[in-house]
Amino acid sequence: MKTFEIESLVPPVTEYEIDLNDPNILSRFSPEQNGVIYFLAVVDTLGEKALRITFKNKWTYGGIWLQLPMELDLSGMPVVSYEVFSKDKSTWHWNYLYDALGTDGSINRNIQNSSQHQYEVTANAWKTLSFDYRHPGDLNNSEGNPIEIRRVNALLINLHDAKPSWPFTNASGVVYYRKIRFGTKASYEPLVPDVTIDPVAPQNVYAGSGQHTLTLTGISDGKGNHGNVTITAASSNTTLMPNPSVSSADTTGKATLTFVAGNTGTVTITLNVSAQGSNTKTLTFKINVISSDPAQQIHFSIDRSQKFQTIRGFGTFQTEPRLIDVYTAMGASAVRIGIIGNQWEPVNDNEDPNVMNMAGFNYNAFNWDYFRSLKERGVQTFIITSWSPPAWMKRNLSLDHREEAQEWEKTDNILDPVYYEEFAESMAAVVKAFKEEAGIDITAIGLQNEPYFNEPYPSAILSGPKFAELIKIVGDRFHSEGLDHVGFYMPEQVFGIGWGDYSNEGYLAAVRALPDADKYTTVFAVHGYDGTGITPGFPSYSNWANLYNLAIQEPNPKEMWMTETHIAYTGWSSAMSLAGALHGSLIAGNISLWTNWSFEDMQLASNEPNLSYYVSKQFFAHIKPGAVRIYTSPEIGDLMGSAYENTDGSFTLVMINKGSSPIRVRLVGAGLPLSYQVFRTSSTEKHVDAGVYQVTDGALILPASSVSTLVSSQMPALALGQVANVKVAKNSGEATVTIPGISDANGQIAGLTLTAENDNPSLFSQFEISAINPDHSAALSFTPAQDQTGSAKVTLTLRDDQNNEVQTIFYIIVYTPQGINEGKTVTLSLYPNPASSVVRVTLPSTEYKTITMMDLTGRTIFRTNVNSMNMDINLTGIPKGIYVVQAEGNGKSVRSRLVVQ
Repeated sequence: MKTFEIESLVPPVTEYEIDLNDPNILSRFSPEQNGVIYFLAVVDTLGEKALRITFKNKWTYGGIWLQLPMELDLSGMPVVSYEVFSKDKSTWHWNYLYDALGTDGSINRNIQNSSQHQYEVTANAWKTLSFDYRHPGDLNNSEGNPIEIRRVNALLINLHDAKPSWPFTNASGVVYYRKIRFGTKASYEPLVPDVTIDPVAPQNVYAGSGQHTLTLTGISDGKGNHGNVTITAASSNTTLMPNPSVSSADTTGKATLTFVAGNTGTVTITLNVSAQGSNTKTLTFKINVISSDPAQQIHFSIDRSQKFQTIRGFGTFQTEPRLIDVYTAMGASAVRIGIIGNQWEPVNDNEDPNVMNMAGFNYNAFNWDYFRSLKERGVQTFIITSWSPPAWMKRNLSLDHREEAQEWEKTDNILDPVYYEEFAESMAAVVKAFKEEAGIDITAIGLQNEPYFNEPYPSAILSGPKFAELIKIVGDRFHSEGLDHVGFYMPEQVFGIGWGDYSNEGYLAAVRALPDADKYTTVFAVHGYDGTGITPGFPSYSNWANLYNLAIQEPNPKEMWMTETHIAYTGWSSAMSLAGALHGSLIAGNISLWTNWSFEDMQLASNEPNLSYYVSKQFFAHIKPGAVRIYTSPEIGDLMGSAYENTDGSFTLVMINKGSSPIRVRLVGAGLPLSYQVFRTSSTEKHVDAGVYQVTDGALILPASSVSTLVSSQMPALALGQVANVKVAKNSGEATVTIPGISDANGQIAGLTLTAENDNPSLFSQFEISAINPDHSAALSFTPAQDQTGSAKVTLTLRDDQNNEVQTIFYIIVYTPQGINEGKTVTLSLYPNPASSVVRVTLPSTEYKTITMMDLTGRTIFRTNVNSMNMDINLTGIPKGIYVVQAEGNGKSVRSRLVVQ
């Protein structure tokens, strides 16, 4: 025999209006602190009943519950409307539907898109507000799941004198509501579906390259149909590019657009998409027809012999467990855990700090399943920051404090020194708990978040000397507990906040002054908003470099971490700011770890990944823990880039074009891959697979305002250095180009042959490649033909006796010197040039700090500090060839070519 339950439901009600003539109607409304903050009454307004709401000093989210007399099925029309009159001042209004399955605000109300349904009512005029929840995500709860819209039994009404935002405020006022209606009885606009088509990224093609095809996707009439959609395409300049042709959409919503590239220039293509019974849509995108002239290519140098920081990971502050899949899909490999309101030791575990009573701690402070799941999904680096010691350890006996920040000696919002040993015990216990409960080895711990802030949330003041004293005591306790694998990071101070002893530099000086604290402090961690190279902010690249140089001083050099920063999402501009912030932190700050604040409103919008999410993924998903950053060219115009060697042998290069025009770039260096998978994010692309780039294809085109990540999973069987384009003057005589980095997979040259060909033989009177030298290089010598100018593509082919073969290319450009006018661009002066023994470098100003000499692969020959505007460089022992001499300083760089003969 089996038993089961039967639930009997009344027939669904699909519309309803609150009857304000009902003498008992006020019993349906339950305001927060009725009679104290809220005062409700039903009054006459020009012959019609209205609900008068008087509120006094209500906080932003203080609301009014409306309990419905029956359950409503709003699945067919999830709309609520009411008329509002705001007396003497404007007010804002929003609400939440609750289902009959509970009153949990994170489960039973439609909160996901609530910020999109907040409306202002101006003073002293009736206005109808329609809360139309028919759009994607409008009915989702905070976990991204739809509420049971067929069983709505309550409405939570919110109102305030300003759009809701942090910090919350109190407000007073009077408003009137009438015609409170639900479902098909509510006021709403009929929905006409919009045709759909996915955005199209700007296209970049070379001049004269002929016909191209582009796949258009996401085409429909808005109701799931494809074949009834009509698409036309128009060119803004039919002289430069005739109107493209567009095929019909197939059954998957794809169509093919065909265009022909002619002369250089930019055209705007306008797509008109229409279908009967749907709203039409116009979509525009640009096609840039680019010159193929190799003289306009940019060289980006990579030197794998120069290595910098080892990456710990990328991620954010801990987020909601419901977001774990989207978090790890971003490539997150680190997470910052907070001890904030979730106090680990709300009461003393016992009366003896030297006896750890693990049963006396609050294990409910952490969601152990969540952290275990993070580890299982590939997160490797876990760090913990304490926002405030337990209240019982503090002089003010409170987690938070509202007065302005003061020096440690002048506030009671501090950890009382008598409890330093108790605090050490508490921190050691939490590290042990993570190992026991989640199998996680905490990488490092921060003992105080932002130590010069008193806040209305958990916070505490900690001066530099006291921070150092605390680290010593906690470090000693960790040592005695066998926790030496756990590092300490500090001060987590915000760039630009504090001064003297309370600045970042002051905290670092304080910990340096106490050797027993300095030895435990493995990381110098900061908070702030990076100067991005795209938008201003803290820290600037020079701030980063200065602090890093302080942090790495001996004894006890420290890693640099960015443990909290935030760039609020407002669209593509903020996503590009994030790209610049990550780049600057990695290049100038040499950070090993990045955990930004608030994943939910920085990398997500309405619980969905935004463009900042995909920019993050360009870094997070391809730079793995253990990766080592290697040398790359400094910023060249609008081009910024960084390169990394991952522990699995893969190679990652992140390149940012922050400008408004595409960039043609060639990668130059020894020991580089010859093929890359490209991933790209732009205003219209979300970490898309942009295809394979082969170096033999020529220059890689980086679209305007984009982030591209190049990934090579393995090195080729044979190694052949990639050489920069060579530019020589007409009738300049013989020149030599060094081809470096030649070897097989075992680093040998036996059995290897190297050949060189060019596609313009008439440009040269002599063109010859040498044998491979014992130093794994070869020399290509050439002499431009008399009075000839132009360019030639040189193809280098390296073969072994097993029929393995690799190729690379570069260009030789023979130009006509323009005399004195050619020197208007700021460059270095090199004399003599060509030179054989000594060359004098004359700098254009005193702001340059270093001089670097590189070969055409980007390999550094030497680097020296500047001590004069005129410096002599000894060329003894440097092989004949063409080199680049570059001066850098104060964010600027200048370079010139040097011929050594």
